[in-house]
Amino acid sequence: MIKWTLKILTTFLTILTTIFCWTFYSRLKFDYNSEGNYFDEKNVVVYHEQAVFVYGTIAFVLFCLTFLSLRILITTIRRVSVFGDKEQ
Repeated sequence: MIKWTLKILTTFLTILTTIFCWTFYSRLKFDYNSEGNYFDEKNVVVYHEQAVFVYGTIAFVLFCLTFLSLRILITTIRRVSVFGDKEQ
């Protein structure tokens, strides 16, 4: 039960990390003006430069949580394989 929960958690965190890293990277490439705004004429949306920091922070925290979850999952799988099918 613990292995499946950790697998689902790790997969979910990996997907979230990928989404936020992609958003962070795409927002980082925008050409912001002196006021910190970028106007997308195609979608008629204004993006703010301050959001880049927020997306970067969220991506970093999610990356750390994904790494921690993956490490716990690997440790659990190794422990289960050493002690048999019993989950402790």
